[in-house]
Amino acid sequence: MSLEAIQFINSRRVTRHFQNTPVSAEDLWTILRTARWAPAASNIRLHRYVCITDRSLIEQIKMVSPGIAGTRPAAIIAVCVDRNLDAFDTIEKNYHEYIDAGTATENMLLAAHALLVQWGAFPG
Repeated sequence: MSLEAIQFINSRRVTRHFQNTPVSAEDLWTILRTARWAPAASNIRLHRYVCITDRSLIEQIKMVSPGIAGTRPAAIIAVCVDRNLDAFDTIEKNYHEYIDAGTATENMLLAAHALLVQWGAFPG
């Protein structure tokens, strides 16, 4: 891994305050597509992603989600485990789906960070 890649990873931060600008559908799809490249236990994909951009719905979610502090984000991507998939019953019950949710989420966070760096909104 290059030093630039390590510096890029180390420069990603948790965001608590957001700009009041919408995120384009193209950028949201770019972020969402990175989730499918994350490693998954036995390559079983149990996750579904819900992308929310409706401002009033985001405000309602924010009221019951203490992790969303500060200003309202322009979009929320919810990572969900689909327990109704047939594949869910074929894996051992050792919580791989939660680890897989984390790796997919990290990919999306790094993609969002890359877009911010590209826009010049955050130092790389």
